[in-house]
Formats: sequence, structure tokens, C-alpha cells
Amino acid sequence: MHSTLLIGPYDWDAERLPQDEFRERIQNLWAQIPAEDLAAVVVYGDSRNHAELGYLSNLVPKLGPAFMYIPREGEPGLLVSGAPNMLPAARRLTWIEKVEPLRDAGKTALQWIKESAPSGESASRRRVALIGGDAMRAALYRPFVETFGPENRPVDVASSLRTLMRYKRPRELALMREACTVLTATKNSLLEGVRFGAGVTAVMLEAERAAYHSGAQDVRTLFSLDGGKTLRPFEAPVDIAVDPLQAYIAVRYAGYWVEGFVVAASAPHPTWTQANEALKAVIQIAKAGTPCRELANLAEGRVESYGPHPMTAGSVGNSIGCSLEEAPQLRGTSNEKLEAGCVYTLRVGASDGREHHAVASAIIAVHHQATDVLWSSV
Repeated sequence: MHSTLLIGPYDWDAERLPQDEFRERIQNLWAQIPAEDLAAVVVYGDSRNHAELGYLSNLVPKLGPAFMYIPREGEPGLLVSGAPNMLPAARRLTWIEKVEPLRDAGKTALQWIKESAPSGESASRRRVALIGGDAMRAALYRPFVETFGPENRPVDVASSLRTLMRYKRPRELALMREACTVLTATKNSLLEGVRFGAGVTAVMLEAERAAYHSGAQDVRTLFSLDGGKTLRPFEAPVDIAVDPLQAYIAVRYAGYWVEGFVVAASAPHPTWTQANEALKAVIQIAKAGTPCRELANLAEGRVESYGPHPMTAGSVGNSIGCSLEEAPQLRGTSNEKLEAGCVYTLRVGASDGREHHAVASAIIAVHHQATDVLWSSV
């Protein structure tokens, strides 16, 4: 469930992610765009879809849309929603110095192209690449595209950036390790609440509070009231205690997501035990070059005495980072392989089809010679 209001700490931390980090990311992006007639890349983001924008600018638009302008040569700029008196608050969220109010993104981009173009450059270099266009509302997308005319329609290069984002740089991996520490604190709070017999709402709210206290920017939770068969978001207060309680927790920390499935139980839970054992087997073979289908097939084979959980049938996870779901999906039908430099979330579920259901999970970082378990519910 998407958070209605983003309340966590989003200010740019120059010690964790200095300017050089973002400038190298931009250089790597341009290296993936061979078209010499492209004058700039424009990146769109809003409060719901901002992984690419955050990756390049650190900005997370809390209230309305934002656009990042990246010229082939010169300094990038940002257009943010809100009145001019809100600009100082927006500037604290990014390393970019040129931050202006969002009015007409297309016309502003054209003006910035003219300002940054070398003297005497042909007007044919007005073409831009666009990232995030698939998330733009029609009321924004249509006038933006029409500004450039039919002969200079923006080129979608989102796939090039998303491929780069899969491979975690050293600072990114360090932040994801810290995010897993926040996830552990959140899980421990949940386990403690169930142990003391608190109601579901109290347990989940206290877990979310622990996440924010540990520095989380965003927290998303789900819980089960039917023995782990299905998970739901908050719709109404639930005062009853549930044991065992199957829960899902996702936290974003410093721009990076991690997630985990947890079962809090006061007594042995057979499907949880089998899901955990199957997860351990999957982690054992999760190395650079391992086919995704091999992981998925092993997971289902190891829970055969019960059966796969409906939520995990056919898939054992996906890549994770600035988005909760990055490519590839680790499906039993996939031809993809695990790659060094990527971080994956693994999920294994077991179900008896009646009363007992459970999902276990882990976060792993795959390297050339080894695999690190960053977090595990085992």
C-alpha cells in the first residue's frame, strides 16, 4: 500500500551520498545512450513513482510532480511542484543547485536546452530522452510531448537507467545493509508485541513506530487474519490478538527498500518450519550465474509435502533497491540468471491448503565469488 503522506527524513546527506556519486551515475547513464542528437534527458517523478528521479537527484517529491533536466553538457536542474516560497525546503532534498517552480515542463526544458547548447548549434538537437513517462498523467504527458513537435518526439530510455540501477555501487550496498538493520528492529518490535499478547493493530503500529524511530523514510505493512493464507492492509482497527501472526514489512531507508515476511508464533508452526528450511536451501545455491528457474523450482520442490503458498507459487522473488520490485522476477519460467553486483529479495512459502500457511524471506547480495545474506527471517 502506498503511503498517503511521506513523513520520514528525506534531506540529502552529503556524507552518505556525495555529489560525485550522483555525477558518476549520470555519466554512466549517458554512456548507455548512443544517440548523439539527444540534447538532454528529462526524468519525471511524483510521490508514488520516483525511483529513477531519486537515484539521480536524491529528490523524493512529497506533494506533487517533479522533473529533472540533465543536459549532455552542463549542470542539471529541477522543476518542483509548489509555490516559490517552498523552494528552500525542496533544495534540502537534493544536491542540485538549480531548483525552480514547476510551471510548463516542456517549455522550460526547451529554454534550458537553448541556454546550455554550444553557440551556433543546430535546432535539430532539441530532441530529449524521457524517463518516467509511463507514470505521467495524460494532462502532463501530452503537453510535454507536444512542446517538442512530432519530429522531435522524446525518446524513452528508462530501460537503460533501470538496468544500471540493478547493479549496486559500494555506497548503495552499504545503505541497504543499514536498511536491513532497520528491518530487523521493526521485526523485533513485532515479535515482542505478539509475545505480550497485544492486538494486531497495536502490534503493527508499534512495529511501524520502531521503523521510523530507526530512521525509516517509509514503512509499509500487511498482516494476516486467516492463518497466513492472505495478507491485508489496515482497513479498520483489529483489537484481537492473533497467534501465529503472519506479517509483511517493507521499509525504505536513505532511498533504498528492503522487505521481509515474518511469522510470530508462541508454539511450533509446521509450515513456517518447512518454509524456513526451503529458504535455506534456496540461499545455498543462490550464486552469480544460478538460473532463476532453478531457484524457483527448488523452492517448490522443498515444500512439496505441503505445497507452495499462493503468494509465492511460480516465483521466488526479484531484484530490489530504489524500487521494491526491480527486474528480473525470479520465476520458474525465466531464462535470467543471478548476477554479481545485484541485491535480491527471496521469498518461499508453504501451505497445507487448509489452516496452516507461511512465507519466509531473505535479502541477499550476490558477488562474483560469494553471496552475502543481508537479512533473513530464518
